[in-house]
Amino acid sequence: MESLPTIKSFAHLVLPVVLLVALIAIGRSLMYSAMASTVALIVLCQIRKDTRLSVDDIIKMGIDCTKSSVIVTLPCALARLGLRFSAIIALLSAENIR
Repeated sequence: MESLPTIKSFAHLVLPVVLLVALIAIGRSLMYSAMASTVALIVLCQIRKDTRLSVDDIIKMGIDCTKSSVIVTLPCALARLGLRFSAIIALLSAENIR
């Protein structure tokens, strides 16, 4: 039962995950949902002394989140662009296919 106080002391950090899922479920964009849950995480980290973040930690976290979002967003954008090109090519060649 030694791990129970540890789990209890960090339970408030689960709320941003719940917020993320809820925002996505009600139809908000993924970028908005991720940003809102990140801000909620920063605010909730300040509640307890054990999880409190310094300004440098917050800046580093923002940089890491931005890099991670680019890694996810870029392939999604390229896939969508590829689908648009495919649709345009199919539309232009629809009358010429025999």
